[in-house]
Amino acid sequence: MSLLMSKISSVLLSLLVIGSFSYGFYDTNNDGMIIRICPPPGRRLTPHGWRCTGYPFSELMDNPDDWDTTRSIIDYFGYASWILNDNFTNAELSTYFAQLDTMGVNFVLGVIALKNLNYARSGELCYAIESARWNRYDSLGLEIAALGIDEPFTAADQGNMGQSEFPILTDVEYAIRETADWIELVRADSIVGDLPISLSEAYPRTSFASPTGTCKDDLLDFISGLQEECDERGIDGVADLSLDYDWAGYGDSSYWQEVIEIEEFADSIGLPFAMIFWPADHTYPAAEDEDFLIDILYQGNLYLNTYNGEPDIFDITSWNYIPIQQVPESYSPPKPVDEFPFTYSFLNFYDTFLDADEEFFAYGSVSRRLPIISSISPNPVASNSMIHFMLSEYARDVNISVYDICGRRIFSQSIETLSPGSHTFLWNCRDSSGKHLSPGVYFVQIALDASNKDISRVLVIDQ
Repeated sequence: MSLLMSKISSVLLSLLVIGSFSYGFYDTNNDGMIIRICPPPGRRLTPHGWRCTGYPFSELMDNPDDWDTTRSIIDYFGYASWILNDNFTNAELSTYFAQLDTMGVNFVLGVIALKNLNYARSGELCYAIESARWNRYDSLGLEIAALGIDEPFTAADQGNMGQSEFPILTDVEYAIRETADWIELVRADSIVGDLPISLSEAYPRTSFASPTGTCKDDLLDFISGLQEECDERGIDGVADLSLDYDWAGYGDSSYWQEVIEIEEFADSIGLPFAMIFWPADHTYPAAEDEDFLIDILYQGNLYLNTYNGEPDIFDITSWNYIPIQQVPESYSPPKPVDEFPFTYSFLNFYDTFLDADEEFFAYGSVSRRLPIISSISPNPVASNSMIHFMLSEYARDVNISVYDICGRRIFSQSIETLSPGSHTFLWNCRDSSGKHLSPGVYFVQIALDASNKDISRVLVIDQ
C-alpha cells in the first residue's frame, strides 16, 4: 500500500508539471497514473533473415474483446509508423484505424527524427519520410494522439555524425540541431503540429564511437540543450523523456544509480520521466514468451523497489519479437502455464507493482471471486515474501497453496477462522518439506473452497 501511495503521490505531482505544458501526456482514465504500452514488432524468418511483419498489431485489432481490461487501464497505445507502412494495405489500415476509434484508444505513432542511416541522417530527411506516412494514415482515418521519436541522440552518437560537419560539431550539438529542425517542421505540420512528442533515448548503449556506453553527461546535455533550442526557436519541445534502459546488458549498480540521476535531472527541468520496461536480454529466437513476463517483473523490482525509481509514466514495450502471442489477457482457472501473451504479462506487471489498493480489475470476462490476493511483495522474491489478501466475510478455513510451473502443488497450509478485511501471510519461499525453491515462476493460490479462490504469480530469484 505504501509503494502504491508513494507512486500515486509522485504521479499526481507530476501531473501538475505535465498540465503546465500545452503539449503533455495525460492521465486520460483518471486513475492516478500514466501508462503506455507498445506491443512487439512481430518477426518471421525469411530467406533474407528476420523481418518485421506487424502481426501483433493486427492480432490485437482483430480480437478487441480479448484485451478490454488492458484498454481500460492504459492511457496510450503505440506502434511504429514504418511497420504499419511496410506491412499493411490501405484497406487493412482503414479497418484497423476504425477499430482503434471504436475502442477509444489514444494512439502514439512511433517515428524517426534522426537515424544512423544514409537516407535519414538529418531532421529534414526524417521529416520527409515520416510526413508521407502520417499523411497516408490520416487519409485512412487514423486519429494520432501523440508522436514518439526513437533515439535521435543515440543515432548521432553511434554514427559519430558531428564529425561529418565543417566546422566539426560534437555529436551532442549535431543531435540538438537536427532534432530541433525536425521538431520545427513538425510544429508547422497541419496534421501533427499540436501533438505531444515523447523522446526515447537509450542508456547506456555501446557503439564503435563510444565503446564504454552512452555517456550520461552527454545524454543530459542533449536533453537540456534540445529543450533550450526549441525555446529559442519559439516552439514546443518534447513532452517527456522515455528511458530505454538496457538493464540486462548493464547490471552493475552504478548504472542503476545513474538511471536515478537521469530521472532526477528530468524532474529538475520539469520534464516528465517515463521508464520503459522490456526484456532487454532476449534478442534471439530461442527466447520464450514467458521470458518477457519474467524480465519486466525483474526489471520492475530492481528499478521500483531496489533503487526506488519514481517514474511519471510507465511504458511497457517490446522492441523484440516476444511475446509472440498478444492475447488473451486472461484465463479462467485453472490457468494454463505454457502461454504468456503480451497483454497477460502487462496485467501481471500492473497487478504486481501498481494495483496494491482495494480496487481490483477483472481478468477479461471472468469476475474476481473471494478471496482476493491484493499483492505479493517483494515480487520477484529471494527469501521471504508477504502475501497480502482480502476477505469480505468470515472464513473458517483458508488454504494457501503454491504450485510450480507444471501445476504441481509444492506447498500448502491452512489457516482457521479469519475475519473480514486485509490479511498477510509470510511465506519463506520453501516447499512443504522446508527446501528452498529453485529460481523460477510459481503460482500462489488462496482458496476458501473449490469455487472461491484466487491465483497470482510470483517470481523466485537466487538468494
